[in-house]
Amino acid sequence: MRFGSKIFALALVIIFVALFLTSLIMHKYIIESFSYNNEQLALSQAEILARQVKDLLDTKQQIIVLLGSVALADYITSLQGQNKEDIEKKRKKAEVKIKVFAEQFDFFTELRFIDSSGDVLIKILNGKVVDKPGENVSGKDYFNFLISSNKDRKNYKYISPVFKSEQSLAVNIACLVNYKEKDIGLIVATYNLEDICDLFIDVKFKRVWAGENSFAWLIGSDMDGKGQLISFPAVFTSDSSLMSILEEDKNFAIQEGILKGGDRCIRYASRSDNERIIAFTPVNKTSGWSVAISIPYRTFFSSAERLQIKLLIILTVAFLVIIISIFIVFLNFTRYLTLLSHDVEVLVELEQQSELKIKGQNELSDIAGFINKLNQKYLDLKKQGSSDLNSITNLPGNLTVQKKLFDIIDSGKKFAVAMVDIDNFNVYNQRYGFLKGDSIIRMTATLVTNIVKEFGNKEDFVGHLGGDDIVFITTTDKVDRICNEIISAFDRQILLYYDREDREKGGFAWRDKEGIIRKFPVMTLSIAVSTNEKRQVIHPLQISQIFSELLVYLKKQEGSKYFKDRRTTDRKPLSTETASKMRKEEDEKSEEKQTEGIKTEDEKATEKIEDKENGNT
Repeated sequence: MRFGSKIFALALVIIFVALFLTSLIMHKYIIESFSYNNEQLALSQAEILARQVKDLLDTKQQIIVLLGSVALADYITSLQGQNKEDIEKKRKKAEVKIKVFAEQFDFFTELRFIDSSGDVLIKILNGKVVDKPGENVSGKDYFNFLISSNKDRKNYKYISPVFKSEQSLAVNIACLVNYKEKDIGLIVATYNLEDICDLFIDVKFKRVWAGENSFAWLIGSDMDGKGQLISFPAVFTSDSSLMSILEEDKNFAIQEGILKGGDRCIRYASRSDNERIIAFTPVNKTSGWSVAISIPYRTFFSSAERLQIKLLIILTVAFLVIIISIFIVFLNFTRYLTLLSHDVEVLVELEQQSELKIKGQNELSDIAGFINKLNQKYLDLKKQGSSDLNSITNLPGNLTVQKKLFDIIDSGKKFAVAMVDIDNFNVYNQRYGFLKGDSIIRMTATLVTNIVKEFGNKEDFVGHLGGDDIVFITTTDKVDRICNEIISAFDRQILLYYDREDREKGGFAWRDKEGIIRKFPVMTLSIAVSTNEKRQVIHPLQISQIFSELLVYLKKQEGSKYFKDRRTTDRKPLSTETASKMRKEEDEKSEEKQTEGIKTEDEKATEKIEDKENGNT
């Protein structure tokens, strides 16, 4: 089997594996997403219903607080006074107000107006006044809660559910009446929750939730703390199967602590092995009532499965289209590659100037162009000879540098040639060894090459003249940026090539050429730049002389630096020997200048070296 066929087979395997893994991930994600989203939707709907129930209860409480309290206060104050006729007249007038209040708000099936001792002053049952009720409620829980205990004055309302039968529920709403900062009595109203029950009938329920065997209900605790259904859809009373589901939901919810309050969403397996979800929200923190929405888990699980099947079909079709497209492209590409490989083989065997030609503008023509450039590079290097490459940096050497200089001079373009020289390199070699020195040269060459490539031009050149001298050729508009970047990068990296002790001291003490121990600072760079921007350059020797002159000047300066020749005329040419001598003298002066002010460290270093020499002797 050819390599291309293996690649295509591998691509098919990868695609099918990806399809399989995608289906698994998609299954898990869709089911989890559907489950979470529907649970959140169920909780939000339960919260809406709970808020509606709470609003209805709060409305009834406000009616008692705002209107009923006034009527009771009038009645009790009317009993005060000396004149019996006036008292009776005021009492009847207050009693009329109470009757009007009871008739206006007939949803209260029972109203009792009670004084501070617990005696029922007036009792209204189904809108009619009961004469002489003769009741005392001082032993009732709500009476003790509101009057007998020392509760905070803000706790002036009390709600207690009253279960009259399995499906009929009312609630006692008790209100403490305070007149002139004195507790004068209570009003207790019995509310039969008809309008609350209306929230849970089938018609209204379908507006907030849809689904077979899905329903909402209200659950609470009676006076003994037992869970009771407060309200549910009326259709359940005539359907035993639905009623059994409702009872099962209720029992499980009570078992899970639904009466303790808090938004929750629970899932359980019913007796029919069908999973159901119950989402419930408490009406308030004190009533012990919660609104629950119960739905079968399968309702949205089946929807998720259907969506997953549709997505898998779409993905399968898409993968098939991709496979067919890849196969067609692969066949054409293989045919072209076969032809191209034959042409490359012929080109390599000829080892002469030749070009591959591909019709059209596409990826294959680009590859042919790259191969042609590679072949030309190979031929150039073959002419040049591998002997000219520097063994340390693998950069072109003197012959190539000289040829590049002649080419750039003959082109007539504006250019800049820079020589990078490492200060104090020879002393570093003596202290750390030639292997370390070679690593410094390699680091510098790599650094210069990368920076010229990043900040220079595509045609720029980097060469190695030998030793620690690196040369690069660029244009006059790029050379300043390149020099600054090289200096900055070198100064950051050079410290890594020193021992910790030498880094902390900023250098080390060593014998110079005269045998005197001096401190040599951390290596720096001197970059001399020659351009044809302001004067004519006609020969590489002219550039070499400019380098010699500029380096003599640069050695007088401290730290890493570069200098660009801006002169318009040449000085009297210096001989090579004179330039080398001047450069050597400036190196020595620079070393002497750098050793000033460090006599103490030098003396210590001298003693160590002399002790070592004496010991060897």
